[in-house]
Amino acid sequence: MEIEYDISFCLDAPVGLEELAEFLAATEADAGPAAYEVLARPADFNPDSPDARRLLADYPQLQFLKKLGSDTNLLAAEPGKQNNKLVSDPNFPTRYRLLNQALAAARGRYLAPWAVEVRPLAGCLAALVEFLDEETETALAAPRLVDNQGRTVPGRRRLPGLPLLLLLHTPLGFSGLGGPLLRRHYYAELPPVLTFAPAEFLSDRALLIRRAALEELGFFDEGFRRRYADADYCRRAAALGWHCHYLAAAVAREKEPEQHRADLILRRPQAGHLADATRYLLKKWLRL
Repeated sequence: MEIEYDISFCLDAPVGLEELAEFLAATEADAGPAAYEVLARPADFNPDSPDARRLLADYPQLQFLKKLGSDTNLLAAEPGKQNNKLVSDPNFPTRYRLLNQALAAARGRYLAPWAVEVRPLAGCLAALVEFLDEETETALAAPRLVDNQGRTVPGRRRLPGLPLLLLLHTPLGFSGLGGPLLRRHYYAELPPVLTFAPAEFLSDRALLIRRAALEELGFFDEGFRRRYADADYCRRAAALGWHCHYLAAAVAREKEPEQHRADLILRRPQAGHLADATRYLLKKWLRL
């Protein structure tokens, strides 16, 4: 009898065998009653190797994704439409192409774009599933991320506008002038959330998407190379009447978080992010 999975973890980058084994062991230890599968692209090992076969025997919920060659098409939807564009690409995918491949193959009720560095802690998955089962108008839910010292990592954010994006992705951000705007973006000016709270967008490093919402919204926009596909996806969901929620009671630990609250005042721009920010703004302004 085929298992009905509650959650499909869609890992967002090719992973090594040792790293994948660590993720599976940690997730299995704290999964609780939530039934889950893991979809992953091997990075440095053959999925038919003895070690990989042993891992599959230990974790039958693991599914290896195949490389996408030029003869393979992946359906990628634009906002509000389904299956309206065929995409073919080289073997090594961008982050969002890999996520879309995993989402297309996933079988769970809730689909989870996820970074292998993020480990759900005890009760996290059960709390997310229970919340989404009850809040049927919520398309996306995310756990509270913490670092190894237990400090909350900003994962619940406000949708960025032009002033914020200039602070984040140009030398203006390192001037120290944007502290208040950055704190507002990360909700850092608000008291800690004890239960759950709405969010304009949620980080796709740890995220659950309702299958019905995915069927309506389609996949991530693969035109984004590194960032802001999650902001774009949440913006599209809101435009169709869906809600996004951050669940503080569900906690996951991130080994190497992107930023801490101490980093909200000074931000050094990173190469490649400005192009994604520009794409996000154009789609937002043109209502695409």
